[in-house]
Amino acid sequence: MEAKVYWIDVTLKKIQRANVDGSCVEDVVTDLPSPSALALQPGSTGSTPRLLWSDLQLRRVLRRSAEPGDAEVEVLVEGLRAPTGSILTLDGGRILWPDL
Repeated sequence: MEAKVYWIDVTLKKIQRANVDGSCVEDVVTDLPSPSALALQPGSTGSTPRLLWSDLQLRRVLRRSAEPGDAEVEVLVEGLRAPTGSILTLDGGRILWPDL
């Protein structure tokens, strides 16, 4: 599997990815209200990595597969005031994010 880089396009309101050389840009998640932060949670051996992102309008932290086409989104936290900034995934499965 080729290494990928992921990013949020706040203007187009979607998460995209490409090969590390910039080729093969593709949409991973589209139609996001107000995405504000993104992190990649590595998968264990043989499993797919997952994306975690926060959304200012929904006031949530969300997670789903890093593969395009997988539509199932898991709400991890909701009711936040302003989830913004970097989300960190740490050993032990903990997730941290700022809520301004």
